[in-house]
Amino acid sequence: MAPPRLAAPVLGFSALLLIRAAADVFDTSKTPGDSRYNVSLQSMSVSEGRLTPSGFHSWITDYDLEVSNVVSTHVDFTFSLFLNKYDLDHMPIIEVDGKELDYNPLEIITTTVTLDEDIGPFDRVLHVVVRDPKQGSWWSPTNSKEYKIRIRQPPEFSQVVRAEELVITGGGGQEIVARPPFDRNSSAVDYYYKIPGNETSVDIEFACPKFTTTLLWNAEPVSTFSPRPGWSSAGTKKRLDLHKTSSIQVVVTCVYRCSWGRSQRDYVLTLERDVKLSAHLLQPQMLPDRGYCLSRVDYMAKLHNSTAVEQRDEEGYYCL
Repeated sequence: MAPPRLAAPVLGFSALLLIRAAADVFDTSKTPGDSRYNVSLQSMSVSEGRLTPSGFHSWITDYDLEVSNVVSTHVDFTFSLFLNKYDLDHMPIIEVDGKELDYNPLEIITTTVTLDEDIGPFDRVLHVVVRDPKQGSWWSPTNSKEYKIRIRQPPEFSQVVRAEELVITGGGGQEIVARPPFDRNSSAVDYYYKIPGNETSVDIEFACPKFTTTLLWNAEPVSTFSPRPGWSSAGTKKRLDLHKTSSIQVVVTCVYRCSWGRSQRDYVLTLERDVKLSAHLLQPQMLPDRGYCLSRVDYMAKLHNSTAVEQRDEEGYYCL
């Protein structure tokens, strides 16, 4: 029987790992300015999230860090160097986002990255550079290695679709207060408005958080802008004509979409005009063989055998 054979790609990759590891471990040049001066991190770990590729390798310079916990406010990075490759008086310089890191090689080397402090997503690249302390020249650039870590954190999905502003005003510009009154921190989504009878139109101004990707008006996408100075740009303003109606309902929706998922919140606005329905607007009728109906004014005139007066604002009917 022929001996089992290992696949060439497996052997090739294993050999590469051994060669790269040997290059980092057994290079003994400790002199700054030497082309062999080591500028690699030995390790890198994080206090939060998942780092990919998994398991740090000194020769891999691009990583992704996903912090799935939406309430996390920071991530601590811990680094180590190949101490046996340096004279402790000539340690490499470590820079984080262009700023030199003050560290003691005999202690834990750490730096903290503050995550986004608002409700939106976080996405930025951290740059960590390890370089020779001896400045190079134009014909011999400074020996260095840069590690790039892309840090991503999803938004607070329940918050990025919570309306920030909602104002309804009448024709004279006076605000009409909802029941319950609108509160951006409230979980309420149903609001009732009693519109004065003399108002024939109202303006609705509504704003979602700036992170909102789509604003819907009665399930239809609308162009967004800032209705008022200082408001989010993810807003809109609409005028409702109430000439021919005493009641109307509007649904405004904040929608957020991203690679992590989708979220939305519907706000239902019910508007009712405080109007009296006069006799000439409502004219109930009965079947001919059942009787007839008269407005209160006409009925009282007929009852007293007098002429009906033009008091059409009187309410009620009599059906005989």
